Amino acid sequence: MVEPARSLPAGTSLARRLRELRCSGFPNKRLTQLQLAQALSEDEHVADSTLSSWENVHTPTLPPRSRLSAYAQFFATKRSLDGDKPHLVPVDELSPSERQAWEKLERELFKLRDNDIGGPSAGRRFWRFDDNAPITVICSDLRKSDQLVLSPLSEVDNPNYAELYS
Repeated sequence: MVEPARSLPAGTSLARRLRELRCSGFPNKRLTQLQLAQALSEDEHVADSTLSSWENVHTPTLPPRSRLSAYAQFFATKRSLDGDKPHLVPVDELSPSERQAWEKLERELFKLRDNDIGGPSAGRRFWRFDDNAPITVICSDLRKSDQLVLSPLSEVDNPNYAELYS
């Protein structure tokens, strides 16, 4: 008996690629999620657990485009590994060939992300029903309450900000 094909969750292709980059993006150097998170945190903090969620092929979380751009920037040059710890080489310090590698990898990662969410505009519609009718979520703004203590995830400056936590 043939088992029915299971559909993979959205984000699987990107999750596999991000893990592949971390594990084999540089020859003879396998980075831990913590090392990569620290390197990507130079501009804006990201936790290694967040990287884990981006690499999880069973229940992947799609990273924002800005983080994919940082991934591409990091893996565009072996100089990211120079010194005592991995780091981002500033874009304006990339050589022409490194800049080309960055742009190529960035396009690849963006394309994987867009394909995983059903196209570039589909990212705004993560709840869907068969009839494709719009879904409206109505909730009050809890930031206006003096009686509630909100999660740090409700702060716009937090890299893991979620508007619905507000």
